[in-house]
Amino acid sequence: MDVAEKLMDLEQRVNLLMQGLGAGAWVPYTPTWSGLTALGSGFSSDGRYWQLGKLVICEMNLTGGIGTSLGSATIQVTLPVQKGSGEAGFGVGRLAAGRPLLLRSAISGTVATVYGYLQGSPMSIDTPGNCAYTWVAGNQITATMMYECA
Repeated sequence: MDVAEKLMDLEQRVNLLMQGLGAGAWVPYTPTWSGLTALGSGFSSDGRYWQLGKLVICEMNLTGGIGTSLGSATIQVTLPVQKGSGEAGFGVGRLAAGRPLLLRSAISGTVATVYGYLQGSPMSIDTPGNCAYTWVAGNQITATMMYECA
């Protein structure tokens, strides 16, 4: 099982956990993305989150428009609920055709940083643009993240 398959498996397990806990409904939110060279015309961003006590699970989606460019800067996305202090939050995602992504939040705050995996080196991460990830109009970043809120 390669890294992309492992990340997708983890995402499916998180979704099953949420269904099993069955507390509360999904709440929509609009994540703000920063660090991309250009979002392009016609891009869209949507998300939703689910909260049980201090546990927050959120899903974020970005669909690129015409002219979207990753560039090589650090890509960040806003979280729906203020993260509590303590351990960093982690998440998984994918870009376009299954390219794996890792999300990590700071110890506290409301943003997560998006990382890609370097080709041929599954344990080395960098910005998606520096990992030779490419983007064309209509591609999506989809991610699921779990963390403890304040």
